[in-house]
Amino acid sequence: MSTSAERPEAASRRRMLDEAWSTIEQGRLADLTMGGVAAAAGVSRQTAYVQFGTRAGLLVQMVRERDERNPRGEQVEAAVANEDPVASLLALTRVLAGWWPDIHPIAQALHAAALTDDGARAAWEDRMSHLHAFSAEVVRKLAGAGMLRDDWEPGRASEWLAAQLNPLVWVLLVEAAGWDQRDYEERMAAVVSAVLLRRPELDSNQRPTP
Repeated sequence: MSTSAERPEAASRRRMLDEAWSTIEQGRLADLTMGGVAAAAGVSRQTAYVQFGTRAGLLVQMVRERDERNPRGEQVEAAVANEDPVASLLALTRVLAGWWPDIHPIAQALHAAALTDDGARAAWEDRMSHLHAFSAEVVRKLAGAGMLRDDWEPGRASEWLAAQLNPLVWVLLVEAAGWDQRDYEERMAAVVSAVLLRRPELDSNQRPTP
């Protein structure tokens, strides 16, 4: 297919995604329909289905596309790829803790709607699968280097880390409790270090069970 033939399709896709995000940012997730997005973008309903398949597919692509455009995505990749296990853990924690202010409206909307909306649930689960993958890779490196605490099994440790890095924790502490953003980032880094990193000087019998 030629470049000139691809441009109108790409432009239509961009308009649909922009209209969909506008609906979300106005707090109208329930109004997000394939027909509504198509009409707002000036394309046919069929075009919307060809591009995204389903409403769930549209929501997933919305979040993925927003992630791809966010420069923090490269910082996350760099953090996960860092060969120093401890530096990787701390960098991932700080980058994600600093990312949540940018995406918390959609995160809150998707999480709330996921209880009753299949499309929102698919988009939320897609994002959480990425978060779990990042956490698992960081923990894998810690375990491989002998730096994961003895009383942690890697799978359980990665689940715990993903839970701490969940954007809803940011909502509870920064949005609801009024924590300073910088303080939140540093305390999160301190907590994950204290809980996950092996400290040979501590007797294993004195460690709390995770």
